[in-house]
Amino acid sequence: MQAVTFSLSPLTPDQGSRNLHDPSPMYHKDWAPLQAAIRSWTEQIDGAKNDTVLSTTSIGGGKPLAKGYYFLRTDGEYQSKFAFAVVDTVLVTKVAQRELLAWAIDHDTGKPLAGVTLRATGAITPSERVTDASGLASFDVAPVTLGSAGGDRSYVLWIDGAGRSAYTTTRWQNGISPYQFGIGGEYYLREWVGHLYTDRPIYRPGERVEFKGIVRADDDARYSLPPTNVPFDLVIGNPRGAEALRQTVTLNEFGSFAGSFQIPSDTPLGDYNVSLQLQVAGADAKGKANTHWIAGNSFLVAEFRTPEFQVSVTTPRGSYVNGDTIDATVAATFFFGGGLEGAPVQWSVLGDPSYALRVPDYERYSFTDYDYFRQNVLREAQRAKGTAKTDASGVATFSVPATLQAGEGAQRFTLSGAVTDENGQGAASSASVTVHPAAYYAGVHPRFYVAREGTSTLIDLVSVDTEGAIVGGRAVALKVYQREWITSKVQIPGGGRRYTSEPKDTLIATLPVRTERDGTAVVTYKPTRAGTLRLVAEITDDRGRVARSATYLWVSGRGFASWQVTNDDTIKLVADKERYAVGDTADVLVPAPFAGATALVTIERGGIITREVRTLATNSERIAVPIVDRSVPNVYVSVVLYRAPTATDPIPRFKVGYVELPVSTDTRQLTVKIEPDRKQAKPGDTVRYAIRVTDSKGHGVKSEVSVAVVDKAVLSLQDERGPTASRRSGSSADSG
Repeated sequence: MQAVTFSLSPLTPDQGSRNLHDPSPMYHKDWAPLQAAIRSWTEQIDGAKNDTVLSTTSIGGGKPLAKGYYFLRTDGEYQSKFAFAVVDTVLVTKVAQRELLAWAIDHDTGKPLAGVTLRATGAITPSERVTDASGLASFDVAPVTLGSAGGDRSYVLWIDGAGRSAYTTTRWQNGISPYQFGIGGEYYLREWVGHLYTDRPIYRPGERVEFKGIVRADDDARYSLPPTNVPFDLVIGNPRGAEALRQTVTLNEFGSFAGSFQIPSDTPLGDYNVSLQLQVAGADAKGKANTHWIAGNSFLVAEFRTPEFQVSVTTPRGSYVNGDTIDATVAATFFFGGGLEGAPVQWSVLGDPSYALRVPDYERYSFTDYDYFRQNVLREAQRAKGTAKTDASGVATFSVPATLQAGEGAQRFTLSGAVTDENGQGAASSASVTVHPAAYYAGVHPRFYVAREGTSTLIDLVSVDTEGAIVGGRAVALKVYQREWITSKVQIPGGGRRYTSEPKDTLIATLPVRTERDGTAVVTYKPTRAGTLRLVAEITDDRGRVARSATYLWVSGRGFASWQVTNDDTIKLVADKERYAVGDTADVLVPAPFAGATALVTIERGGIITREVRTLATNSERIAVPIVDRSVPNVYVSVVLYRAPTATDPIPRFKVGYVELPVSTDTRQLTVKIEPDRKQAKPGDTVRYAIRVTDSKGHGVKSEVSVAVVDKAVLSLQDERGPTASRRSGSSADSG
């Protein structure tokens, strides 16, 4: 194209609102603005044919456009169309399960607007709200529940009175969708949660399946016993998609049910699905009653021969140091006793990065030199392989060097052994060991992950051996690196530009310390500037081998901090701890790319629990969040930032940040202990089991339990299936 012709037309408020919410109609060939064009112009294009040319044009001809709705298009063979609004007010929305929260801000100053009338359309009540002193207004929305009709949770909001103009639709989520924060959002309001399980994972045709289900009413992660008259169906489907069983279940006083299913002798083989479904009103096109899935699991039906022998792989130790030799034993034994003699063994060793060193009472310490902002590269997975043969006792051995490549941290070596008997029946097993770079580790953990510029903070250290045992009196060098992000815009194929943000670490301090007899040490450090610090603890063993452990410290302050810049509108909020308990106060850092922002701070889960508007003077402000009983098992902190245009940057900026605050569930946990009355029994004996259930304080709890006694040889054929009984809720408040 040698030239592009543009045409600008005003839109009526109705046309403008409709096309901004759903632009698809205006791409129909018969669609046209109701008002005549107010300006047409042509731009000449300089460049060779098939070149990508970046150019600009002034929509208003060098003059500001009046507030209102507009339609811009190009003519010719390659048409482009675009609807937009010119406003003086910014609207931010959050959609929760039962609420739509709106926030009105002055476009040019960033100040919240009080006393303005907001209008909204959609399944919403009331249709108008007046903003409060913080510029906030709340609308009630109908939750979308399982079985409810409809389900369009999109809304249009606007301001068109008192000299103010604003427009938004909750469909505008590009760059700030929940998945970009790693948050599991839920579209439907979850009224019920359940857990299903069977007595074992594999069966033969003709055998009986024992199943059990547990159901709870769910009010945003607050669980209670459901009524006993809720219509649930237990459905079992065969591998061909046909229903093998459907029955209505009745819950007992514990909110559970149990039953059995006789597998037909001529049943198809394969995976069978077990699901708990809620009966809802109405029927589908075939007249079948409507149901919605609540919980599920599966089991396998197969023709199998119970294995006669089992395989185990063992090593003398669970930990080795770079340069050691790993001696492994593969034992093939019959289930009834005795070894499998003369059987061929194939063995192999695979390596992958290990971060598994956990020291009791020091679980929150870092014992690995992992960098969250740099990709970890696995250089060589297979470390060794070979063959062997079992001896008269059914045992074979092999040895492999525990060797780390240059620059590798701790590695997990998985040693596998597969044995085949003379009938062609095979069995396999594996064992994992950790190969460490040195004989000692220095665990590092900031007392708090968020510190203040110019204020001393404490960094805890502990020295341990490769088994996690405390080793005192070891010299440790704590190195402090200032991390800066070098950000630039680069050209990409196709004509666009994207940010690249690369970390650069500068060593600013080396703090030598020796751990006490109990293996601990405390280092006091005073950060001198805002930003990210990478803390690396180095410890050297008696053979000169070095192990490194790393963590991060985020620093708030008055100066401008260097943070990573991304190509979306998200930021990563930083919590000062990994986990909290009721009564704690979480300290959350807001690493913003700009200072002087107006912020909407919300605490959320399925709903918006609290909301607050504040001004963040710097780009490294902190937010205190009290952890209360309602916070169990987690809450989410969200910050929406708006920075008005400035003399040096005439474009308004906004960012959205989230962080999950996990909260201890210890107060909700039950402990189940089961003890048999003997360690060994003969065929025909009766074994009695004593089962005790206690709460977090050790008090007995009236409970319902289920017990399954299964042949170990059968369980060796198939792993247990299905999720655990615990679930963590996700945030369903979407920002827009």
